[in-house]
Amino acid sequence: MIGEFPRQAFRGLFVDKLFLGVGCIDAEAGLTEYNWDDALVKQAMIQSAKRVIVVADASKFGKIAFAHIAPLDAVHVLVTDAPPPAALRERLDAAGVEVIVAADSQGPGLAAGRAGYDGALDQAEKGRRAGP
Repeated sequence: MIGEFPRQAFRGLFVDKLFLGVGCIDAEAGLTEYNWDDALVKQAMIQSAKRVIVVADASKFGKIAFAHIAPLDAVHVLVTDAPPPAALRERLDAAGVEVIVAADSQGPGLAAGRAGYDGALDQAEKGRRAGP
């Protein structure tokens, strides 16, 4: 859903966890999206969430799309298929973002199957329960 209607709808919702896909993730620009309306809706979704979990493969790293969604410190957890490059990892660490590199029995990568993804989410949930 994109546009003003879903943006307004999300302003009235409150969720514990948001699992969010993004167009790009950059050390300087943060989270960005290729479509302005998508970015606006994702901003509203982030504002309605207690915990933001970004799910993105490594092809999104170090790139900047058209529209800004949020800075890295709006994210609590990043679930991905490969470690971020050093500059991005430093910014994620400074922002307090937990990075989970998921893998499954077929080898590294989310595309190989769901087992690594589910395991990563279990890890994120355990981390949340432990709390800061």
